[in-house]
Amino acid sequence: MVGDWGGYGLVILSISLWLLHRLDHPPKKSHIPRSLSRFALTVFGPNALRTLARALIPGAAVAIVAGLLFNNFFGFPLLPHTVFAVSTGFGGAKILGFPPTPSESFSATVVIPKILLLAGYIGLAMVTFGLLLGIANSLFIRERRHAVGKAGWILLAWGIAVIGLDLIHHNLSFSLPTGLVNIICLGGLIVVGLALIIVFEGALSAIELPSIISHILSYTRLVGILLASVILAQVIDIIFIKGVDKSVGGLAVAGVIILVLGQIFNLAIAIFEPGIQGGARLLYVEFFSKFFQGNGRVFRPFGIKRRYTLNQVDEAEAK
Repeated sequence: MVGDWGGYGLVILSISLWLLHRLDHPPKKSHIPRSLSRFALTVFGPNALRTLARALIPGAAVAIVAGLLFNNFFGFPLLPHTVFAVSTGFGGAKILGFPPTPSESFSATVVIPKILLLAGYIGLAMVTFGLLLGIANSLFIRERRHAVGKAGWILLAWGIAVIGLDLIHHNLSFSLPTGLVNIICLGGLIVVGLALIIVFEGALSAIELPSIISHILSYTRLVGILLASVILAQVIDIIFIKGVDKSVGGLAVAGVIILVLGQIFNLAIAIFEPGIQGGARLLYVEFFSKFFQGNGRVFRPFGIKRRYTLNQVDEAEAK
């Protein structure tokens, strides 16, 4: 989800390693302002900061590799030749055989349809994995009907998702005889899956059909956050280059300031947005909801005992 992979990946990795060393070997005298350190420790305790730093390291490593593959370092293509891009200067690059227009300075923007398709299939794989874990949980507690119903959701999700994603990207052929086979196979998945859901979970469970589709499509937010970082990096770099090209002291200094502060702001987005959108949303809502069952104490809202009225819910439960 980090749009500018190479440079931001290196910075995030450096910050994570420094933070781990700092927590394990605290200095006698810190050069960090005490108010800033107090604020950080108020939001995150030492153990939480250590966990966060360790979690960022593998993501930063992947970001560095992707930065080398796509030739992106703080929005600038520095390498003349890469695996997925051949740089032709700041104004253009050639990627996977797709020549960009002069206004496309970032390589990822050239292959947006393919990245969206990949994100969609990642969402389908994650939802399927969650449903498989749900089947395992249902079998473990001997709720076989729910297990079969979740298997129906898998068949239904694959049938609808493959048709939708491939139609959007024109990868699905309906020409005879291949098209007839596609219709029969994918349509069969949908019909069988829906039948299993209705028989083993009840007809009312079919109202969750829009929910499972939206959960799969929700993974395209990976590309949304990516493009937000991409466009912001482009704008920052263009302002910097324009200011330096003018060769005027004030404009050049302003361009440098905008470059530094803008990249710091974009770096902050690159650190926090994947945690919010990827972890809190895609994992806890779209993924965990397919298999996770909470336990513990029943929630009791604040209130007082009734004296002059009757609680119909409690009476119904008592009966």
